[in-house]
Amino acid sequence: MMRKTLYLLSALVSLAVNNASAADSTITISGYVRDNACAVAGESKDFTVD
Repeated sequence: MMRKTLYLLSALVSLAVNNASAADSTITISGYVRDNACAVAGESKDFTVD
């Protein structure tokens, strides 16, 4: 029972560490926010939306 709990805890910790490693990026928005806003591509790291 203790071994199964240890394996489960190890799996959950590895998932939490994977989610915590996010990439750094900067998004700068100037102007008005509207319903029909533009689409933003997630491939670029830093960009400015006018």
